[in-house]
Amino acid sequence: MVEALVRKLGPDFLAELLEIRAALGPLIGRLAAQRHTPDDAHALRDALAALRDADGAAARQAADLAYFRVLIHSTRNRALGLLYRWVEHAFGGREHELTGAYNDAEPVLADLRAITKAVLECDPVAAGAAVEAYLRASALRMIVAYTEGSAS
Repeated sequence: MVEALVRKLGPDFLAELLEIRAALGPLIGRLAAQRHTPDDAHALRDALAALRDADGAAARQAADLAYFRVLIHSTRNRALGLLYRWVEHAFGGREHELTGAYNDAEPVLADLRAITKAVLECDPVAAGAAVEAYLRASALRMIVAYTEGSAS
């Protein structure tokens, strides 16, 4: 879906979508750190392990989306959950030009470990900053992947 919108509206539209995604990061992190339950903590650790064990960019992309589904569930904010379903639909479910953003597992894992640590330590400031940093870094990786994919 995202690739069709970007083709129709131009590459700047991708940057605009990623801007909105990054802006929600601090809220997601803060609320997850403040509201997560012990079951959420277990699910977040499991989602991180699934991403660590994912084989290949497409599997990492799917695991990243699953991790954020768990993280957003931890916020107990249904509106964020609804917004995230749109993100999942737009960015996930199949390989496309943005999947190359997940070729290198290490930056994805390092950033998600930082998010997990901050959330589980119930540190809303650190969790908000960690989610925002991850979303900004992943946005840059997506733009590079899209640019490289469009050039070929």
